[in-house]
Amino acid sequence: MPDGPRSPFHISQIGSTDEREGIGLALLQKIAAIFRSEFGDIPRLEPPPLGPQFDYSRSRELFGTRPGAGPLHIAWDTNLLVDYFDFGRALWEFDRLPAEAHDRDELEALQFVMAVWVIRDVRFHILPRFLEDARKGLSEARRRRRAVALDAFEAALSHMGYDPTEPVPTTGLLLPDSAREYEVRKIGDPLDRLLVRQALHMGVHVFMTRDKRLISWGAALRPFGLWIASPGDLLEEFVACGALHCLIHPRGHAYWPIPDLTRVLFLLEALPPEQRPDIPVWE
Repeated sequence: MPDGPRSPFHISQIGSTDEREGIGLALLQKIAAIFRSEFGDIPRLEPPPLGPQFDYSRSRELFGTRPGAGPLHIAWDTNLLVDYFDFGRALWEFDRLPAEAHDRDELEALQFVMAVWVIRDVRFHILPRFLEDARKGLSEARRRRRAVALDAFEAALSHMGYDPTEPVPTTGLLLPDSAREYEVRKIGDPLDRLLVRQALHMGVHVFMTRDKRLISWGAALRPFGLWIASPGDLLEEFVACGALHCLIHPRGHAYWPIPDLTRVLFLLEALPPEQRPDIPVWE
């Protein structure tokens, strides 16, 4: 590995000697190059946006009426967890997704969300484990696969300094619980009601899903601090609120140290062995 940076994000910025952590940085480099190609005409911001945490006032879509600044909390639906387990290698290596992948556009957007997770204070969460088996019509084999994915993802996140199944502190949401429950009860499907109720109870900012039926309820729940969004929706909001300037204009905008990339290792170790990416070769 030659000395000196080859791009604004370089492996020399990593504090660990384990080169597998460079997989996260490799994804970051690839996606930063794509963003600069696609959005390079977006002007720099003065002063630069807050980072690696988020200024809640810059995006009411993401944070509602919450005051201050802090992490972005995202709960994953189990459909995306299973996608992560099925296509983890392609997602991390930013490779072409296999033909059997569902909603390829959304999975490509998930790659960008993961890149933002690498460089910013984004915290992933999962809903309680009993919900992932509740969907009627799943075969026993699919239930088992979802249970394995949920357990491994929960174990990986638990090494990152917070409990991914516990509620997060919530302030600045002014509407009463009774009004929130009134909207939840309008949701026709019992499992959808459970999912939304639990996401609201956890206090996460975003419930990320590919389920279009769930997403259709998103507008009614935004006043209560929850945005039900697809990875593509989330990516669009990242662009709109300036959260990606650290990738588009990294010199001057990515002014903070890259977060500890050992967390990348934990998410990689959650994958089945055949889906774990190779250690990158640095040029």
